[in-house]
Amino acid sequence: MAVGLWSAACGAQDTLYLSLHDAATAGRERSPLSIGAAARAREARAQVGSVRSALLPQVALTASHITESFSRQELGLASPNLGKPTTPPILGPFQDQDARPSFTVKLLDIATFERVRVATTTATAAAFDSAASGDDNADSAAHAYLELDAAESLLRLRERLALLTDSLLADARARYRARIAGELDVIRAQTESVTAASNATRAASARDQARTTLLRLIEQPQDRPVQLTDTLGVSPPTVADSDEAMVAFALSRRPEVHAEEARLSAARHSLKAAHDEWLPTLQASGDYGFNGRWLIGAGPNDPIVRTQALQVGARWDVFDGGLREAGTEIGRQQVIQAGSRLHDRRERIESEVRNAAIALRAERQLTDDAARQALLEAQELGDATALYKRGLATSTDLTDAETRYINAQEAVVTSLLTYNEARLALLRAVSRLDAL
Repeated sequence: MAVGLWSAACGAQDTLYLSLHDAATAGRERSPLSIGAAARAREARAQVGSVRSALLPQVALTASHITESFSRQELGLASPNLGKPTTPPILGPFQDQDARPSFTVKLLDIATFERVRVATTTATAAAFDSAASGDDNADSAAHAYLELDAAESLLRLRERLALLTDSLLADARARYRARIAGELDVIRAQTESVTAASNATRAASARDQARTTLLRLIEQPQDRPVQLTDTLGVSPPTVADSDEAMVAFALSRRPEVHAEEARLSAARHSLKAAHDEWLPTLQASGDYGFNGRWLIGAGPNDPIVRTQALQVGARWDVFDGGLREAGTEIGRQQVIQAGSRLHDRRERIESEVRNAAIALRAERQLTDDAARQALLEAQELGDATALYKRGLATSTDLTDAETRYINAQEAVVTSLLTYNEARLALLRAVSRLDAL
């Protein structure tokens, strides 16, 4: 796995340096869901060999030793019409050995040929399902990365506001002791300080939960420290074509579409196999071996006989109780269902691409608006700070200005998060998560 920024040390508490690309790659390759999907794809490939084996020769080696007695009555030699018996009541025991190879092979079975094609296309669908599962898990890990990045940014802002309110509380107390400010100013400063501390605690909890979620998705110890090497920003969308071009691109690349196409092909082959059940089959079988007593109980006059058999036959089931008619109807309905699923999948993907493109354009505008608002709040904070130092503004005025500035910065972080989530959604929609 190409995760070049990860810590090389093995301890569970070593810091994990992680980029957005690393997180997506780890989610794709290490997730239990991805591993399970890959195992199902390998199982489907193995099923192809299982079905194909019915067309290949079946060879067996057999050897036996027989010791057997016969009852005269069992053989019908004790009937009154046969007169007085001349043999004892029990004949034997007799011994015999037999050893021979044998084979059977289907010379013609068109329905089985079609079933091999069904298994092959089903395996192809499973492989595309595995790829789609990898994309889903990469998308989940990337989303968790963005959430953690945003949570860390929000925590830094909340901690900054908490430090400011603590400083203003200390200043308000000093002013109260100097009889410059009243008790109400101290109470207000205390309220602002407690509120800011509570918000910082919530932000720290959200950060820790986001980190745990990310570590779970990339299969790392959930108590391991993480250092993100990428930060939220207005990255280029990577996909700059028109909506129609992106839709066409997505329909040609998305593994979900290819999986549904393979399932439709499998359904058609299954229908043809049901039709081909009406055709006759041709089979050959044979054996060649040795029979006699040459190991146990052999006498000087016991010959060893070589025997052989070869059979070529045809079978045509004229009536099977309606089984083939039912199989044909089942296959026909499976083709209709597979075609409907493919159509629905194409429609969904087109909707995903168009909606993601619309959202990305809107979020870009909202991100620019949030940045301009933050710049204005920064100017107001500068003015409020200057007035406070000159004694022309109260601590409440300064706290309000700082709170508005922090809120504006939080709005920027939220806008950057939603922009990057929209960009991620577009990359997922056009199957370009490798561009992260």
